[in-house]
Amino acid sequence: MSDHDQKHGEEASKQQLQEMLDAANAENAHLRAQLEDLMNRVSFLLSISNVEQLL
Repeated sequence: MSDHDQKHGEEASKQQLQEMLDAANAENAHLRAQLEDLMNRVSFLLSISNVEQLL
């Protein structure tokens, strides 16, 4: 394999790894948003429960 071919292969690998990293980061952001939404819902339900106990 020539140096040119090797460098091209390394660049392709770097590009593929960057795409995988970008996809993982996007999925992480999506999961964090879902988690935040669920935490807000739980907090809301707990606050309703606390109000009901006062009644």
